[in-house]
Amino acid sequence: MKEKIVRLTKRICFLPPVATLMISIPSFAFLIVVLTGKINIPALDYIAYILSAYAFKQDGRFIYLSSEAVYGRSYSSDIHETEPASAKSFQAMALLQGENICRSYRDTRGMDTRILRFDHMYGIPRKGKTDRNPCFWMTLEMLKTNQIAANSRTVFSMIYQDDAVAFAYRAMMESPKYPLYHITSGEAITQMDLADLIRQNADGVEIRDDTVGEGFRLVLDGSRYQEEFDGRIFVPYEKGVKAVVTYMQKHS
Repeated sequence: MKEKIVRLTKRICFLPPVATLMISIPSFAFLIVVLTGKINIPALDYIAYILSAYAFKQDGRFIYLSSEAVYGRSYSSDIHETEPASAKSFQAMALLQGENICRSYRDTRGMDTRILRFDHMYGIPRKGKTDRNPCFWMTLEMLKTNQIAANSRTVFSMIYQDDAVAFAYRAMMESPKYPLYHITSGEAITQMDLADLIRQNADGVEIRDDTVGEGFRLVLDGSRYQEEFDGRIFVPYEKGVKAVVTYMQKHS
């Protein structure tokens, strides 16, 4: 069972830009839904249709995979789940609307819905496919120009896909206390530090200091998850970034 859920969740990490669902049905049923890429109104309607149908299953759990994108401004401290969302882009607003639909069905129909927000999840990209995390885009810039532009005042955190899958598995399989969890390493890193990690795994790369403005900080608070599940990070930035850079160099 665990292997099946992990396999499904890893596939979800890099799905094409459509509304997608994955189903695993042992003695207990999970419905895992994630919106990726270009999100539109029909995709959100699709979630409502699924939830309406799924409401008739009494022993199921509905899992909605979201991300840090629902927060669209800078925060001086780590962002707890109780912090109201501040989505700005259309995609972020649509992603948040999906969360709200899940909450509505949980509140009005008593459905077991869970929302997992992944914090800048990164990992080995699928060949020929683009990703949206900072590690991917900065490595891609390095491969194209042999330079990396970085702002030392831009701060975020990332979680490697394998750790994200392990964290998600526990929140899915056990009996969580809350309907929403942040899936994060909680390790803040600046854009400049990430650029340096990328440079350490490539030859002759120049870092261009683009530090301007007041800065931007977006780090999710994972204390709620840690207090309940005690998650452990197995892939630190040094190891994860090296894996991504090595793969992208080999397949560029």
